[in-house]
Amino acid sequence: MQTQPTDKEEAFKNYDCTEGNSFYETDKQKIIRKLIEHSKEKAWGKHRKIAKELCWDYNKRGDYIRKVASGWKYDLRNGQGSRNAIRSKPDSQHHVFAVCRVPDCLDRKRFSDVSDLAVAAGWRLSRNRNHVLIWDSEPSLGRVQWFTSGLVMVHANKTAFITVPALMAKVKTLLWHCFVETCLIEKVKIVNPFLASVQWNQHHDAYDTDGHRLPYLKIETYKETHGFVFKSGDASDPTKFEFEFVKIPYVESLERIAETATKTLSAVSQVLQNKAVTDDRLAPLIEQLNTTLQDLSAPKGVKGDRDRRRLYE
Repeated sequence: MQTQPTDKEEAFKNYDCTEGNSFYETDKQKIIRKLIEHSKEKAWGKHRKIAKELCWDYNKRGDYIRKVASGWKYDLRNGQGSRNAIRSKPDSQHHVFAVCRVPDCLDRKRFSDVSDLAVAAGWRLSRNRNHVLIWDSEPSLGRVQWFTSGLVMVHANKTAFITVPALMAKVKTLLWHCFVETCLIEKVKIVNPFLASVQWNQHHDAYDTDGHRLPYLKIETYKETHGFVFKSGDASDPTKFEFEFVKIPYVESLERIAETATKTLSAVSQVLQNKAVTDDRLAPLIEQLNTTLQDLSAPKGVKGDRDRRRLYE
């Protein structure tokens, strides 16, 4: 009768498939051990080779070997009980921002009384030189910043989201509270396009690993071209991989130029459809179109970076 060795590694070293020492290893562990040994080999014929080395009949155990091999291949830690390696969404999010622009009726540069109306409705005027209006009456939902340029930046609180990734409905709820319920915007035909224009601007996505602290690493190779930075072992999430996504500034500029060009071309089309076309009516539209084309061909600015640095006071 065979006795159990005291050292498990010694038992694996002396393991012989012909003796049937399955007490020390399950069939799944045997297959995974063979997969690790043959990890650099091509997949063609690997399963038959494993069955032969384990002294198994491939016709009877081939399906089980393929099943274990498939699970081991797509597992994050290769069959050691962690989550699946293919992630369709992050495990957690923070530093979530969404942006939009206020309607023309709330242009703070054109109408000087807009800021006073907003302060009377519950907004707070920053003491900084940029004169940002801040809505922080609902910290459970987030914080809203309204710049004099018309840019509205919503900092969505991560505790406000039950699901990951964050829901746009929560951001629109916050905008509804600070613009519609305060009576700054009352008409439905203005509210609907305003809420529909909200877009995600930046967010940090964190992905769980096996719980061990990761070495610190920060890759900024694609920051300027693609707008994201990869980090691992950060002090805030030492056991997670983190991707910092920021919308590229020149993409925002191109979107605004494209929107202006669309409105201009639409106005030109309406004027040309009218039979009573005069040079005096057409000249301003042509001038506006030429200005738009000049902006489209102008160098990429850094205004987006300056606005983004003023996230908080």
